[in-house]
Amino acid sequence: MAVFVLLTTLLSVKAQDNNTQQTEVKKALNNVFDGLSEFNMDKIKQNCTKDMIVLESGLIWNLDTIANKISKMDPKMTRTNELTFISVQVNGQTAWVSYHNTAHFTIDDKKRDVNWLESAVLVKRDDKWLVSLLHSTVLK
Repeated sequence: MAVFVLLTTLLSVKAQDNNTQQTEVKKALNNVFDGLSEFNMDKIKQNCTKDMIVLESGLIWNLDTIANKISKMDPKMTRTNELTFISVQVNGQTAWVSYHNTAHFTIDDKKRDVNWLESAVLVKRDDKWLVSLLHSTVLK
């Protein structure tokens, strides 16, 4: 009986730790998109590896590409992000995430939504989850 209680306790602790890790992974990913919305490259960099890449509709972007795109955005534009997670898998220091991403844009009272199906790979460095790879497919 004691072995059963110990095993149940250990499995419960592992499940709680995995849920905590999944929550932290989601937070890191949301922080990247919040950084985009805020035109805040520092926030994006704080939540990405230095060699992070984005596979965006057949193009390969890095942090410099993102910084360049942010610098050209209309400062009157607003963007809010809605991430709907499909799957979050954590295995040690690596996480794989799949999700739907909807960006709600407003420019001069004109509203537009853009939808993507995306996946991400995150790595844990110094106790912090960082986005290493994003793969993005625009949905029609």
